[in-house]
Amino acid sequence: MRELSKQTLAYALIILISLFVFYWYLSSGRIPQDIDYHAFSDSRELFAVPNFYNVISSFLFFVVGVAGLYKTLIIRNLCLIDDIKVVYVVLFASCVLIAFGSAYYHLLTDNWSLLWDRLPMSVAFMALFTIFISEFISIRAGKLLFIPLIFLGIVSVIYWYVSETQGQGDLRLYALVQFYPLLIISVVLIFFKSAYTHIGYYWLLLSVYGLSKVFEYFDRAVFEYTSIISGHSIKHILAAISVSVLLIAYRNRSKRSK
Repeated sequence: MRELSKQTLAYALIILISLFVFYWYLSSGRIPQDIDYHAFSDSRELFAVPNFYNVISSFLFFVVGVAGLYKTLIIRNLCLIDDIKVVYVVLFASCVLIAFGSAYYHLLTDNWSLLWDRLPMSVAFMALFTIFISEFISIRAGKLLFIPLIFLGIVSVIYWYVSETQGQGDLRLYALVQFYPLLIISVVLIFFKSAYTHIGYYWLLLSVYGLSKVFEYFDRAVFEYTSIISGHSIKHILAAISVSVLLIAYRNRSKRSK
C-alpha cells in the first residue's frame, strides 16, 4: 500500500510538471535565439583550425560514443535492458554524430551548422529519456514512446531552424526537449525503483551534466578568469564525462534479485 501511494504521488507530480510545462509553452511567447549566441569567448585558431579548442573538445563525444557502441554491439559487457537494446545503440550513435555536428558548428558558427549540432543532441536526449522510462516505469511504455520522442526531438530542432530563417526564431520546443526530460527523470529517480543496482551513478550523471550547463552559461567569464580554456570547452568535456558515467554504471551494475 505504501509503495502504491508513493507511485501515485510520483504520477501526480509528473502530471503537474507536465501541465506546468505545457502552460509555460503556450503562455511564454516565442523565445528567439540570442543574437550573440555564435560569439564564443575562445575563438583562437591553431593548426589553421578556427575555434580550435571548441572544435577539438567536441571529439570527446566521439570517444564515448564509439566506446558505447563497441561495448553494446561487440564485446557486450554492459548490463542493459535487452528489450530496448536499439535505444542504447541510438544513444551512443547520437554521441558519435554530436562530435561531428559540434565540430562542424564550431568551424562555421552559423545557424545552418548549429542545426547539425542540435539534431543529434535532441535525439540523444530523447533516447536517454526512453531508457529511464523503460528502466523505472515500464519497458512497454518505453518501447511505445521511443519513436514519438525521437520524432519530437528532431521536429523541435527543425522548427527552431525554420522559424529562424523566417525571422521568427523560437527555441521553446527545443528547450522543452532539453529540460522537460531532466525534470521527469529526477522525479522518476526519487519515487520509482529500478531492477538494477548502482542507481547513484544516475544522480552523478545529472549532476555532471548540470554542471556542464553552468560552465556553458559562464563561457566568457571562465575564459577571462583562466586565459586558457573557455566555459564552452569545459561544457563539452563535462557533457562527454556524463555519458562515460553512464557507461561505468552499465558496466558495474547488476540486476537485483527478486
